Amino acid sequence: MVPKVGLEFETEEDAYKFYKTYAKKAGYGIRRNRVFVCACEGHRVSDKRDDVVKQQRPETRFSCKAKLGVFS
Repeated sequence: MVPKVGLEFETEEDAYKFYKTYAKKAGYGIRRNRVFVCACEGHRVSDKRDDVVKQQRPETRFSCKAKLGVFS
């Protein structure tokens, strides 16, 4: 199945499992926010410890717009 407007689920957990499976097949991961979003949504916030870190981790977020809203 492909996500579309009007798709209904019994529980929020069912919606999460569906979208997690879909995202895996589509080649991306997800995380929970107010809605389920691609793991690459947004940007990492700056950290006050950034100046003492010897080697920064690479940026993995690039404002991906894939998401699934769950409304009751």
